[in-house]
Parts: sequence; structure tokens; C-alpha cells
Amino acid sequence: MGAKVKFQIEEIIVDKSMSDDLITAGWNFDWNDSQDGDTHKLAAYYKNELQGLVEFERDSRSLFNFIYLVESAPHNIGKTKMYEGVHGALFASVAKDSLDAGFEGFVVFEAKTVLINHYITKYGAKFIHGRRLVFDTEASIKLIHDYLGE
Repeated sequence: MGAKVKFQIEEIIVDKSMSDDLITAGWNFDWNDSQDGDTHKLAAYYKNELQGLVEFERDSRSLFNFIYLVESAPHNIGKTKMYEGVHGALFASVAKDSLDAGFEGFVVFEAKTVLINHYITKYGAKFIHGRRLVFDTEASIKLIHDYLGE
């Protein structure tokens, strides 16, 4: 189990060069290949080192944030991870953005099948259907408290 630290969260632009460097370093997703629409990328840093990324969009018609991708750095995955809570800090930051945008903290995302129960038990997500999950107001407030200390 990794060390518990407080991450610095910043909005980031990922260009092709950075995305290529991430893939070379063992990251799974092409972070330069953004979804259509007005998406935002947030980065989690600790000691000026990138620990994780999330890409999301504010859906003002449906009043929720939709997460397209979330990924921890390769050294933060599995039982030997360096730091604990990267996903939690990123989820909490998107939840805070949802509250700030007037969406009552609602955040929707699709999970890999093997991670659905993990997201429900560890982060308080609620099952919608298929692979789709949601953080409602209550879950978002808890994420923000637990991972951002607010």
C-alpha cells in the first residue's frame, strides 16, 4: 500500500509530445486524443511529479460532469503503488468542479467491468446501468472531504 499524501491538482493541457512521453513511460491512454467538445484535464502532482490525470466535460444540459478518462501513473497502480489516493483526489476534484458549476456534485462515468465494485465500495459511486456509475451529492461531498480536506 502506498503512502498517503496531499496532491496538488491543476488544470493541464496535454500536447502530443507529452502524451508520447507518458506512453513511453508506461501510461495506458493517449492523453492528447481528447473527446469532442469542451473537455478539461486535471493533473495530480506530488513533489512536482505527475501522479495521475483525469479528463472530463461539464454537461450543462444534463447538469453533471462526465469523466472520459482517469489514470494513475504506472508507479501508483497495484499493491506496490508509491502513493495512495490518486484516483480519489482526481474524482474529488471533478466532484468539486460539479458543485462549483451548480450541478450539485453529480459526476457520471463508465468503469471497466472489473472495477465497478471497487468504485462503489471505495469511493461511494452508485450503479446506474451497464458499466455506468454516478457520484451523487452525498458521495461527492464525502470525496471532497476525504481527498481534498475541504
